[in-house]
Amino acid sequence: MTVENDLFTLARKINESTDALTNDLKNSEKQLLQLKLGFSAWAPTPIIQEPCISHNEDGEPFDCVRLIYLGWAKGTNNWCFQLREEIHEIVEADEIGYPIETKVVETFYTNLMESDRTKRFAAFEQMDALEKQIAIEGHKILKKIETIRTKRKAKALEEPNQMVSEAGF
Repeated sequence: MTVENDLFTLARKINESTDALTNDLKNSEKQLLQLKLGFSAWAPTPIIQEPCISHNEDGEPFDCVRLIYLGWAKGTNNWCFQLREEIHEIVEADEIGYPIETKVVETFYTNLMESDRTKRFAAFEQMDALEKQIAIEGHKILKKIETIRTKRKAKALEEPNQMVSEAGF
């Protein structure tokens, strides 16, 4: 009975803690939605990296690596935290089997809130890295916009001069 009681208590605490973590993620997602960023960003480091075995079109197995990244992207209906799962076929490995060269053979996207608790927990640990990446991407977009506007202004200033010279003035 003691083991059952311990497991019951442990399970209850895990579920309560997971619920609190999920609420924190939902609040963060809600705050990002209010910013109306309109662009995607992905944390540079995978939240999960593990060996796997996949199958080619002929059903033959091959060694691979599964990488799962946390990102902010447009989902089916709205912007949300997303997981991007990439299956990398190992093209070349060193003498102990560590991948030297891989190629992406499959990519899947999942809403973070629809994933299991292990992935949500791992994602929570990458939240700071994702926020930094969102800022980096935002600055890149802002710089592109400023460059475009500067070019358009320069072109607008050029056009009246071209009209004058074409009219023979």
